[in-house]
Amino acid sequence: MADEINQPDAPSDLTPAAFARVVAPDKAERFDRVDGFSLALTSFLALAVYLYTMAPDVTLGDSGMFSTGSFYGGVVNPPGYPVWTIYSWVFTRILPFSNIAWRVSVGSAVAGALTSGIVALTVSYGARILMEDSAGFEQLTACQKRWLRMVCGYVAGMALGLSGTVWRKAVIADVRTFSLLLFAAILCLALRWMMEPGKRRFLCTGFFLSGLLLTDSQEMVVTLPGFVLIAALGDRNVGRDLALIVLPLIAISTTWNHFGVWTDFPRHWSWPLLTIFAAASAFGLLLVVSTRLFGPRWKLALLCQISFLLGSSLCLCLPAISMTNPPVNWGYPRTVEGFSHVLARAQYERLFPTNDVGQYADQLWVFVKMSGRELGWVYLLFAALPLCLILQTSTRVRKWVFALLLMLVCVGPALLAEVNPSADRMSQELTMYYFMPSFMILSVLAGLGLVLSIRVMGPSQSVNVIS
Repeated sequence: MADEINQPDAPSDLTPAAFARVVAPDKAERFDRVDGFSLALTSFLALAVYLYTMAPDVTLGDSGMFSTGSFYGGVVNPPGYPVWTIYSWVFTRILPFSNIAWRVSVGSAVAGALTSGIVALTVSYGARILMEDSAGFEQLTACQKRWLRMVCGYVAGMALGLSGTVWRKAVIADVRTFSLLLFAAILCLALRWMMEPGKRRFLCTGFFLSGLLLTDSQEMVVTLPGFVLIAALGDRNVGRDLALIVLPLIAISTTWNHFGVWTDFPRHWSWPLLTIFAAASAFGLLLVVSTRLFGPRWKLALLCQISFLLGSSLCLCLPAISMTNPPVNWGYPRTVEGFSHVLARAQYERLFPTNDVGQYADQLWVFVKMSGRELGWVYLLFAALPLCLILQTSTRVRKWVFALLLMLVCVGPALLAEVNPSADRMSQELTMYYFMPSFMILSVLAGLGLVLSIRVMGPSQSVNVIS
């Protein structure tokens, strides 16, 4: 009798799964076995494809330099790639057979496969939230829902893993797939933070990985405003303090390279970076006005800043590596001048963002065509489905889709304006690898679109398709 009295009544507008989440929110928000199986299966199959198609030895481009730098723990071309060098050096030691370039390529393949697996895990987790909160899936059994999550996650993960851009980098000695892996982990942590804003380890780990990511891919500074805005979707007090405490410090600390927020200001100013950083900071000010509070979560904001600095501080190992005089010792960062040269990417010509509206519109269309060519136009159609049906979903699903859209704007249109590729094919081929993170977000949206397509077909047709 006591248990019946203490048992809360289920609201009439909640499904049994949604009511279970209200009663036991901690268990409902965690990754489950289906998510883990989606991660393992997709990673394994993607890795099998990469290993079967892998380059047997040194390829063109920077493969020889990357292989030598990894084996001897050297300093490759700016910005030095210290985190990737340590990562790939491990593979040159734990694999006792074949040549060095092949061992480093295995590291690229593992990073690409894990990225595909994280995409599958993210889609599976998001599909569970979608099916719990939305009507239209009641006719599916628990087994059919599990299969639907696994299949949609697998399709989204393999769509990214077998896209032309990712596959080409995953089968050679290169740094791009490792950077994509870090970004995938950051996005996954950010989305988990939205579901469990009380667990600050997700947020701190995300900022730590962001610091690691900037040591290898300095252009990914564009992700930080999006990360802060996603944090605000989970807890507006945390997002407000991050926008007004952490982002200004990051803007100051990223001024030494071509992707710095205040690089060469005001003569040549990076308006794409300034726009997204200013937008996030303005959102923080708006929250200050609306909540009449500032700084109640300053301890967490400071912890996130420390985590970011710890991750980015690994670039300080470049002088120590340079002192060993390895065969690849680009810029000699053991000196102050050489260290500044490597971090500032002084070897490369400075970037000049797009400043013509017509030219930028043409570049956006090229970006759309590039995405369709690399992922497939069918996947882009499914990726648009969550945006078209966003008003018919629950609040949690809307937050998820809006968070993905925010990050897509940062790593897509904003980065496109910053890189400012030319109209010729050669320039597009050289710069398309900057947009691998945007392809990843489109893959996640496509996976969620596949789940929504089952709902659109109707209950009876959905059961027949799953069966």
